[in-house]
Amino acid sequence: MGKRAIISLNKKIGTLKQKIRKLNYEKRQHRKIHLIELGTLFKILGLLNESQEVILGFLEKYKDLSIQKKQEYYLIGEKILSERPKESYDEDIDSRRRMFFLMIRKAALFEKLKIHLEDSKILLGYLSTFSKLTPQEKKSLEERGKMIFNPAPTKDPIISDKEKLELLRKSMIHNIDITRMLKEEFRTTIHNLKRSQLILIEEKLKGKV
Repeated sequence: MGKRAIISLNKKIGTLKQKIRKLNYEKRQHRKIHLIELGTLFKILGLLNESQEVILGFLEKYKDLSIQKKQEYYLIGEKILSERPKESYDEDIDSRRRMFFLMIRKAALFEKLKIHLEDSKILLGYLSTFSKLTPQEKKSLEERGKMIFNPAPTKDPIISDKEKLELLRKSMIHNIDITRMLKEEFRTTIHNLKRSQLILIEEKLKGKV
């Protein structure tokens, strides 16, 4: 193969890589937007601060709903949306970031159970029944949620929600795009960040002080 042919081939490879990167970026953006839309359901019902484990255990039962029951929840969800007052987001950037973080985090539970493509009105109607749960029922759902999250013990667990929020706070102080850092250097997201990875990131942040 001649020099010109090699140069031409390298250009084609470079162009192809750019297209792949663009497609991957668009895919990530589409997923992010969809998760925020689903996360809005939790915001409407005031469930953003509820335990991930309890919500996950609760959502698992959604998979057992009959078509008739889903139709009932669709009507409930539709009614909630029609009566929903117009909202405006907090102007404070940090507050908005935290809110979107919680919305995406909650919506990811739909993905985990593979029900994220269900009609949002049905999901909203079902979620509206969460407020009727008793403390005992929530405790039972929490145990089930823990089992789904951690089917087996791990030596390198995913960091806690408190640690995730603290990392977000530190990254803003140091003006660091933490999402980009996690993607490029660790091939992960803050929702799946492990303890060992957090230690490495904190060492990097210390070096910027």
